[in-house]
Amino acid sequence: NIADNDFVESTTDWRNVAYVVGDGVNGYRAEEWVGLHAPVGFERREIFVDKADLSRVKVAGQEGVSEAEFYPIATYRKWLRSAGLDELYLHPVARVYEAKVDMNRQLGYGKDFWIGDIVQFRNRDNQEFKARIVEWVRSYSTEGYDGYPTFQILED
Repeated sequence: NIADNDFVESTTDWRNVAYVVGDGVNGYRAEEWVGLHAPVGFERREIFVDKADLSRVKVAGQEGVSEAEFYPIATYRKWLRSAGLDELYLHPVARVYEAKVDMNRQLGYGKDFWIGDIVQFRNRDNQEFKARIVEWVRSYSTEGYDGYPTFQILED
């Protein structure tokens, strides 16, 4: 059903290293660098994550604490690393596959597939993808109806 296609990979919002800073205790803010690997130079895409709201202080009355105490710094740094990884997850490389679909063939939008469906296909470059249909663009003109989907490529 694919008549024409275009694969776009964008690194505009992509980040691969997070610099995470925690709350300030006695003038000191715990810091953690988090990344899936150690990129350098132009390959390093950083994001700053302010986790001042993630407190090291145990609140009195919470978890059997009678007065304010601190969580161990190793535990707190683990929480900061986790927050950094969560933030990196929100900034992936965007991979979008846009395709013109021949509506005169056997499968049709609204009948056989919908927005949100996951499809698997192979393009004319023999690349195979699993993708979610995230948008359906409709156009009506004097030449008739035209429609095509935008797919969000799913990572393996």
